Amino acid sequence: MSLRSIFTDAFTRADGNIGNGWLGNPNSHFQIASNKVTGTTGTYTSGIAIAPTSVLTDGGCSADMVSGAATLGEALIVRRQGTTGNNSGYLAYVSSNLLRLGRIDAGDAQPVTTGTYTLKNGGFYRFVLTAIGSTIKVTIALTSNPTFILDTVAFADA
Repeated sequence: MSLRSIFTDAFTRADGNIGNGWLGNPNSHFQIASNKVTGTTGTYTSGIAIAPTSVLTDGGCSADMVSGAATLGEALIVRRQGTTGNNSGYLAYVSSNLLRLGRIDAGDAQPVTTGTYTLKNGGFYRFVLTAIGSTIKVTIALTSNPTFILDTVAFADA
């Protein structure tokens, strides 16, 4: 099954606020610098950017990220619905340099499964998170070679 592109953003615009209709609190956490989005402060629970087109069916998202000291502090989220503090969805994030996949229930993120590949500080990685039917999956690859998968983490949700 292939995914239909519903919304894409290459961030090829002037440095500054993320703009382009992003929702949540993206301008307090994310900035564009040299046509790339950078996190400024906060974590995946406080720095939320939601694409202008919200899709709760099969879909996915991807991002190229640079790993930090012990955690990226950001996450990819799919099928997010509800209000801040009382929302649900699925997320992929990094904690203790390991890729994690979790579920958000009533605003509380709970890890479901953890990958085995240890991310390197300062490494450039591509994350791809998909939700197809009941299968939630995230893959991670090097940005320089996105076809070489370093780790895949998945689970089936009822």
